Amino acid sequence: MKKSINKLQRFRVQIRDWLAQGGLQGDCKDKLESARKRVESDMQRFKDFERDVKTKAFSTNALNRGDELELEDAEKMKYQEWLASSIQSLNDQLDQFEADLEILANKRSLSSDDKARQGQFKTLQEQHRWHIKKLEQLLRAVDNDAVDMSDVALVRDSIDFYVDNNQEPDCYHDETVYDCFDLVEYEEKAIVPPKSPKQEPAECSTPGSSNAKDDKAAKTKEKEKRRKDEKKDKKREERDKKAAATTPTGAAKGG
Repeated sequence: MKKSINKLQRFRVQIRDWLAQGGLQGDCKDKLESARKRVESDMQRFKDFERDVKTKAFSTNALNRGDELELEDAEKMKYQEWLASSIQSLNDQLDQFEADLEILANKRSLSSDDKARQGQFKTLQEQHRWHIKKLEQLLRAVDNDAVDMSDVALVRDSIDFYVDNNQEPDCYHDETVYDCFDLVEYEEKAIVPPKSPKQEPAECSTPGSSNAKDDKAAKTKEKEKRRKDEKKDKKREERDKKAAATTPTGAAKGG
C-alpha cells in the first residue's frame, strides 16, 4: 500500500510539472487536470483505508488485550480462592487435632495406639502450621502479582494431596513444595519491643537528663531533711511544754 501511495505521489508531481509548462492546448490541459484529481482522489482513498486498517488493528489488539487481562484476573482470583480455602481447611483440621489431643489427655491411661495417635497429631500440628505459614506467604505474593500463576498451578496437586491425605500412613510430606517461590519478602518479621526506661543503660542518658536526675535527687534529699528537722522541732516543743507543766508541782512538793 505504501508503494502505491508513493507511485501516485510521483504521478501527481509529474502532472503538476506538465501543467506548469506553458503552451498546452485546452483539451490536453483539461485531461491533465482530470488525471490529477483522480490521482489525488486515489491517494486520499488509500490514506483513509490505511488509517482505518491501523485503527481497526489497534482496536482489535486492545480488545484482545482486554480479554487477556480478564483471563489473567480470573486466573488470579481462582488461585486466591483456592489458597484461602486450603488455609481454612488446614486450620479446621488443626482444631480437630487439638480436640483429639484434649480427649487423649483426659484419659487416665493411654494404650500404645493412643500414644501413637498422640504423637501423630502433634507431628501433624507442626506440619499444618508450617503449611499454613507458607500458604499465607504465597497468598500475599499472589495478591501482589509477585508469582506466576503457572508456577502456582504446578504445586496445586501436591498441596491438595497433603490437605486431603495428610492422616494417611503413606502420605509423603514434601518440604520442598514451596522452593520454586521466593517468599522471603513475605515472611513476618519479628518485632523487637522497645526497651523501657529502666532497661536503658546509664551511658545512653544525655548530660541534660543526668543533671535533671541529680537536681531531683537533691530536692528530694532537702525535702526529707526539712521534714526531719520539723519533726525534731515539734518534739522539742512538746518536751518543753511538758517540762513547764511539771515544774510548779515539783516546787510545791519541795516546800
